[in-house]
Amino acid sequence: MFNMITPYHSEAIRRTATILRQFGDLTSGGTFLPHRPVTTQAGVFASEFVAQDGSRALYTVVNRNSFDTDGVQMVLGCSTIAPSCTPSSRFFDLYHGVELEVDCLATYCAKLSFAIVSRHPFVSGLHSSQDARDIVADRRRSATAR
Repeated sequence: MFNMITPYHSEAIRRTATILRQFGDLTSGGTFLPHRPVTTQAGVFASEFVAQDGSRALYTVVNRNSFDTDGVQMVLGCSTIAPSCTPSSRFFDLYHGVELEVDCLATYCAKLSFAIVSRHPFVSGLHSSQDARDIVADRRRSATAR
């Protein structure tokens, strides 16, 4: 039986499902804010899942363009619901398993720069005031275990 799912899309589904399961407390128990105005690029859209205690936020980002986007993609931590950017704030690209560099502004917002390629349009990011290095390490191990 052929289900028309390419190896590329199969891997995207596997990674995304892993992230959603790992952060089920945010995706099913937190506050869901669809289509957040946090992206800076045309054609790039984000949704936000905020923990009940407001300490963490998970972002799903989709590039709907037919071309790659690069540079500053998101400005986070400015809403009254999500955690604000502080010196202890950490931002992670969960899909690729890396910590993102942060430029915290004087307004307590964070500018995040990363690339989203058109053929791989999904990124998932975590904003946490806690040290989430173990989360990223576990994510990277599970992603490369295949």
